Amino acid sequence: MFNTNKIMKNISKTVITSLTVILLTGNLLVPVAIGAGSASLNGFNSDQPVTQISNSTSNPGCAECWTSSVNNVDDGDIVSVLVYYHNTGPDTAENVRVRVQQTNITPTTVTFAGRIWADNAGSKTQTVSATVTSGDELESVEFVDASWYPNRSVSNPTSISNVVIQAAGYNIGNVTYSWDTTGTVVVRYRVNSNGDGGNGG
Repeated sequence: MFNTNKIMKNISKTVITSLTVILLTGNLLVPVAIGAGSASLNGFNSDQPVTQISNSTSNPGCAECWTSSVNNVDDGDIVSVLVYYHNTGPDTAENVRVRVQQTNITPTTVTFAGRIWADNAGSKTQTVSATVTSGDELESVEFVDASWYPNRSVSNPTSISNVVIQAAGYNIGNVTYSWDTTGTVVVRYRVNSNGDGGNGG
């Protein structure tokens, strides 16, 4: 007589063992969610700095006047903060965000931090500063406007809202791996001080 219970136990052991082997060897076809590819931002030595600043009142339209700090900023001057982004690959950078925020303000100097990041790329941050004319003191720094120059453009920018100075930043969307998709965001601020060169005006 066959021992039915013993046969069923052996079959069960065989099935469990087989499933265990399949799971361990990875031969069981199970749907797996594939994550986004890897990208990097501003990873080339030839890339521009992440953040630069210029006094747009003193140097309107000057392409060579971008720097890490500006001095002798008079009452009412407009300073522009530029953030540069470039996907240095290898995959498309998804939901690239740009942000500019005031990080520190003293009686004479305001510091801005420009930041870029993406869903599948680490962030890059750099700070720049503006210092008022000697003898003056800062009173306030006001957001004026912001513009986006995509795909290496230098004219006809897209106006963007003040979300660019908020924590979430401005989402410029996906950026493919190419020099042709590099771009910049320029945020302008008005610097208000208590006078002009300490003259109390």
